[in-house]
Amino acid sequence: MKPLKAIFVLAVLISTILLISPAQAQLGSIPVDPRAQTLQPEQTISVPANAGSGAHIIVPGRGVFSLDFAVEGNKRLLLMLLTNDQYNAIAAGRQASGDPIIRVTINGTASQTIILDRGEYFIFLGNDDPTNTRVTYRATWQPT
Repeated sequence: MKPLKAIFVLAVLISTILLISPAQAQLGSIPVDPRAQTLQPEQTISVPANAGSGAHIIVPGRGVFSLDFAVEGNKRLLLMLLTNDQYNAIAAGRQASGDPIIRVTINGTASQTIILDRGEYFIFLGNDDPTNTRVTYRATWQPT
């Protein structure tokens, strides 16, 4: 390989590595069961400062739902999994009935796994930090 071409290839590799956030790199450490169906492919989002972000998820049947996540740095986020009815109540400004299915503070790289019935759910990520927080996550499901 010519020296100039080798330097170019090396520069491309280094810039690609620098573009990968720590959260993205860490999520690769969580294996995905090959039998599992991906409900939400891996994505990185920025959860706004003192606010939240979320996504609807449809679970096709009773089974094991897993949410893998990697939160940047030493930051923490509130993770809640709500039923569609709870989400609709909150979105309409009403009090939701019952407790969230999951309500935990998350940091680092880990997973939350739970048995869910078929239905539509809402994943909420809350950030009480004064700066935006990046998180990479993916959701999978496997029938029981």
